[in-house]
Amino acid sequence: MNTNKQKMDVWLIYKYNQCDSTWNVTIFSRINPVDIDKSLFDKLSRNDKETAWKYAFDMETLRSNQAEVIFNIDYIAEGENIDFYKNLSEEIFINIESQYSFNLRLDK
Repeated sequence: MNTNKQKMDVWLIYKYNQCDSTWNVTIFSRINPVDIDKSLFDKLSRNDKETAWKYAFDMETLRSNQAEVIFNIDYIAEGENIDFYKNLSEEIFINIESQYSFNLRLDK
């Protein structure tokens, strides 16, 4: 966070391990602190990890920062093994859960 008089900027700052360079993702720009929900303001002030991760996976935030998003996320498949090619006429239901909001295209 950076405050200048009555305006505030909030960023996520990514640091690349290989070269130590950084990239700032704007969360709020030139906003009056009183315009931010008090609970959110408190979380941002404390560098709350859960809040940071929420914005890190928020597609609108990333899109507004002209980020090209390539998710490489570890996952766990639970349940019985499904052979998708064995019986193509059978309906298969898959439930995908994530605490973060991102546009997952199942056709990709």
